[in-house]
Amino acid sequence: MVEELIYYFVDEEHEGNFKELCAAMKSMKGNREYRAAGYILALPELYPKARRYFSNAGFRWFDLLKKVDLSSGHRIMVNLAVDLFGGATDRPLFNVGDAIAVLDTKLYQAALAAIQVRRPVKTTLEGERS
Repeated sequence: MVEELIYYFVDEEHEGNFKELCAAMKSMKGNREYRAAGYILALPELYPKARRYFSNAGFRWFDLLKKVDLSSGHRIMVNLAVDLFGGATDRPLFNVGDAIAVLDTKLYQAALAAIQVRRPVKTTLEGERS
C-alpha cells in the first residue's frame, strides 16, 4: 500500500484532477509509479490533453509526446512522469538542467513533489521513517 503523503498542488484544479484519477484508477491506490505519473498528468494544463493516455492498462507516453502539442515546460514534466513511471527507454528522458532553466516556480515545486511521491519510504534501524 502507498503511504499517504502531504501533496503540494499548484492549485485546487490540480488537486481535484489528482483525486479524480485516484478514484477512477485502481492502479493509483497501491503503486508509487502510477501515483507519481498521475500527479504530474493531473496538472491543470496537462490533464485534458494527457488523461486519455493514462489508464490502469499503462501510460501511453510515446503517443502523448508524439500527438499532443505541449509547451516546453509541460513536455519536461511529461518526460519526468515517464521516468518516474518506470522509464521507457534505456536512458532517462528528464533532464535536470532543462527543468531548472525552463520550469516556473509552480512546475518546479510540482516536479520535486512528484519525485517525493515516487520515492520509496525507507526506515532507519530504529524503525523510524526517514
